[in-house]
Parts: sequence; C-alpha cells; structure tokens
Amino acid sequence: MPLYPHQEEASKKALDILINHFMVYLAMEPRAGKTLTSFDIATSYEATNVLFITKKKAINSIARDYSKYPNIAGRPATFDLEIINYASIHKADGKYDLIIIDEAHSVGAYPKPGVRCKTIKKICKGKPIIFLSGTPSPESYSQLYHQFWVSSYSPWRRYRNFYKWAKDYVKVYQRTIKGYQMNQYDRAIETKIQADVSHLFISTTQKQAGFEAQVEERFLKVKAPKVLKDMMGDLQDDWFTTCNGIQVPCNGGGDLVNKLGQLCSGTLILPDDDDGVAISDYKAQFIFDHFAKNKIAILYRYRAEKEIITQFFPNYTESPEEFNERSDKTFICQIQSAREGVDLKTADALIMFNIEYSATSYFQARERTQSRNKKHNTPLYWIFSDTGWEQKVYNAVSRKKNFTWSYYNKAQKTSRRKRREKAAQMSIEDLLTNSQYLM
Repeated sequence: MPLYPHQEEASKKALDILINHFMVYLAMEPRAGKTLTSFDIATSYEATNVLFITKKKAINSIARDYSKYPNIAGRPATFDLEIINYASIHKADGKYDLIIIDEAHSVGAYPKPGVRCKTIKKICKGKPIIFLSGTPSPESYSQLYHQFWVSSYSPWRRYRNFYKWAKDYVKVYQRTIKGYQMNQYDRAIETKIQADVSHLFISTTQKQAGFEAQVEERFLKVKAPKVLKDMMGDLQDDWFTTCNGIQVPCNGGGDLVNKLGQLCSGTLILPDDDDGVAISDYKAQFIFDHFAKNKIAILYRYRAEKEIITQFFPNYTESPEEFNERSDKTFICQIQSAREGVDLKTADALIMFNIEYSATSYFQARERTQSRNKKHNTPLYWIFSDTGWEQKVYNAVSRKKNFTWSYYNKAQKTSRRKRREKAAQMSIEDLLTNSQYLM
C-alpha cells in the first residue's frame, strides 16, 4: 500500500518549510502516519545520515517502518537511519545531516530545560530538524519554547533563555507553594506565539487522515473497600495514615495528592520503599470478572499495581508487537512507557487501571488503540473508584490541566464554599440530619 494522500500532501508541504527554515513540525494526530511521512521528507530532502530520537517502546515500530518505506513509497530511502531512545541520547555521536525528534513535546519542559533537552541541543547544532508530535503543547503554549530552543534556527533565538522570552510571551503570575510565592509560566499568549511559529507547522487530524473509528470513553465505577476510604480520609484530615503497622506521613501537598492517587487503586508507597505495597485487588478483580474473555490492554500507573494485575492476568506481555501478533496475550504496561509510540490496534478494549495527573498522558495514552483501518470504535474503559478521586483528576486532565496540589486545594475550597452556601439555606433540623454540612 502506498503512502496515503494526506501523507503525500504533508510531505510536499513540509519539504518546502524544511528547505526555507531548516525545521518543520509535523503536528499530526496520533496514529496518522508521522513516521513514514518524516521518512518521505528526509528522502526528498536528500538526507544521507538521519538520527531519529524517540521513546524506547517505539524503536521496533520505527525500524519496521524504515524497512517497509521503499515498498510503500515506491522509491528507496536516500539515508542511513540511526534510531536512539531519549535515555541514550548522550551516546549519539554520528555526523548527521538531519535530525528527527519524535514525541517532541517531551523536551518542552519549562522554565528550565532538562538535561536531555540540553544534550539534544548540542547534537542539533546547525542541523535541520523535523519535529513530530500529535500533541505539541498539551498543557501550555509555553511548552513550545524549549522545543524550538534545541534548533540553531529557532524563531526565538534572539531570547537567551525562557525567562527573557516569557517577559514578552507569557502572562506571569504568582502562586503560593509551600509558603513561598513562586512565578507561574503556564499562561502563554497563544495568539502571539502562533504568529511566530504557525508557518512551521503541518497539522493533520485523524478525520483528515481517513479514520472512521474513534476512541469511545466509558466510565466504570467500582466500590472501594472501606479500608482504602478510611486511609484516604486519614490522609486528608491528618496528613498521615498507618499501613502494615507503619506510619505514613505526607511531605507536602504534592505528596498528599500522589498518595491519594495510589490508595484509590489499592496500593501505597511506604517510607523507604519506592515500589509500594498492595492493599486491595478490588479493581483487578473487577477487570478479571468483566473482561477476562476479551483481548485487552491494561495500563497502570504505580509499580505495585502491576503486581496486583498480573496475579489475575499471568499470561501477559509488555511487547506491543507480541500482543498484536497473538490472540492469547494481555498487554500490561505502565502508562508512562506505553503512552507514546506504542501501537495496540488489535485490542478489543483499552483499560486504564489508574489515571495520571498529566494532561499529556491523558491525550497520548487514549490513542494507543487507534488505527486508520479500524471500522468500529474502540472502547476505552476508565476504572474509577466510588471515592470520586479519579473523576476529579479526569475533569482536570481532559481539559488540558495537570492535576496538581494547587488544583486539588482550589477544588476543596470550592466544595467547602458550596456546602456553606447550601447550609445557610437549611433549617436546624435539616442540618442535624445531614452531617456533611456540619463544619
């Protein structure tokens, strides 16, 4: 099968941008064929030595696409390809004439660039770049600064660092964190940023790419055991709880929301134990009872959750290739590892055991089962406890907001204010019979 029309069109447009600006950004939605399109651009550009930077889980898939490219495009690739994952980027030392940065949003941290971002900048010095991402700025347009910063030809190269750039492109405000006033940089001026960079982007939606099936989100609520609810209550009221005879304190608001996220799915990380312990398998039992006969992929958040899940699904794999080739395997993997570059198109359903607090994880992970050739919607099941915790997180990340301590604290204050307002309208008799309004 040749390149799809949307890939050919994107390749031609991108080539002109790359020639004129030494960079182009393929902002094609997940599963829309960014990799093969980038290979076609590289061939038309007559590159000879290309470095492809990606996530570890995606390496095999990219290597297969490279081997298939001549048959798909009807012409040989002009370049040798080196594929390297982000964790090994410091080992890249070839004389590349083109760099492809996959999942480019992962180098967009701000206000300071990460170590990997700095390493990539050194490798990319003076080199043309193809950026790839289905979600270039999932949480804030401020995430674009360091992505372009790695290029010698950044449209903002006149700004020495993010802070100087932010003075012109961000509405900086302050928030109290651990008793200190700290500047926040997420309120970027989108129209001003778009005016500077829109000419570098090629955008393709799944609809434009001919996708017929869409992700169909479904929410399943499971009753959490009393022990978990009690522990969550202890943490919220007293900022500590007890597990296996060990006192578990919260070291700040961020630690509190993390521990609440662990408990709602039946685990808890104890002091001096990064792996965590299993407290309840109620979610895994529910998944087994309702989905054991289906070909499913399960994504979890914390390591202890994997131990719980694999007890019910021992015949599992963490290889997407093995999962797609076999009918008897369950795919089980951590969200962070599987959210990008992983193809789970043969799954009957994707099941989220827990929910991450990152908007990036939400938008990337939900697309793993998508495929252009699918004719039917793929269900994505969120397994939520009846504590309401996961729903709060979902409400934030689905609106492109990271779920943080400040977000949680603000929601708590709003909830208390609403209860007070309602209590003010109630009679004494009503108040005495509705203890949730007594404060």
